[in-house]
Amino acid sequence: MHTQCSDYDSALLTGDQILNTSLICLAKYHLIKECGDRTMMDAFNRLLAKNYLMRNDGRTREQVRFTHLNIKPDEISSQKTRQTAEWVAGLTSVGSIECQPTTDCPIVLAVYMGQMSLLDGNKRVRWWLNHEDKELHRIHIHTVTAVGEFVEHEPIV
Repeated sequence: MHTQCSDYDSALLTGDQILNTSLICLAKYHLIKECGDRTMMDAFNRLLAKNYLMRNDGRTREQVRFTHLNIKPDEISSQKTRQTAEWVAGLTSVGSIECQPTTDCPIVLAVYMGQMSLLDGNKRVRWWLNHEDKELHRIHIHTVTAVGEFVEHEPIV
């Protein structure tokens, strides 16, 4: 079950408005208590760990279901830009499932250990590519400036 907007803890927001916007959007679609997410940063750290371990360690989605990194907001440098879907697809892997965009959230990218990962917006980017969309879209890029540790979170029931 996904967390509702009313479940967001505004005390967990950071001093970085770009990161805050991304965290709220990630929480809206990806904060999953059954995967051990307690906070918006947990959702960010789980998605980042999943992308990194599946790409570099050959693990499956199920093997990394509860795995999170322990990155803190002050270890992230954020920027925003406007780019095309082709630009995003040229930087990182985009899946095959598409969904017509229904949100005003930005595409969320993260750079960890020199590797770009698409944390949110995969289905929107695929939709835009399949429909030859050439518009500039909002992109948030979060560069992690530290090396985190992988930690397992227990599901919240």
